[in-house]
Amino acid sequence: ALTDTATVTAAQLLTKILDGTPTAAAAYTLPTAALLVAAIAGAKVGDAFWFVINNKSGGAFTITVAAGAGGTADGTLTVAQNVIRSFLVLLTNVTAAAETYALYGIG
Repeated sequence: ALTDTATVTAAQLLTKILDGTPTAAAAYTLPTAALLVAAIAGAKVGDAFWFVINNKSGGAFTITVAAGAGGTADGTLTVAQNVIRSFLVLLTNVTAAAETYALYGIG
């Protein structure tokens, strides 16, 4: 489980369920595109996966999700207390030293 502001590792992200228990407003930054592509065996352009963030905060603390270097983000990127939000990651370039992905917040 993640607590306050953190950089999410590729391994954590690929579990596809991130429980957050922030004690204040938090920012969860996803891994860089290079790290994410390296963690996906046989990664190719167009590969995609879903993950969710479950905000289990005991207070009214919001989690804001941000793309790491090489990533672009679109959609709803905040997760309020007691909300589970879905996200989609789409690999858009897997060329070494030029990796990119798109992050979409759903809902």
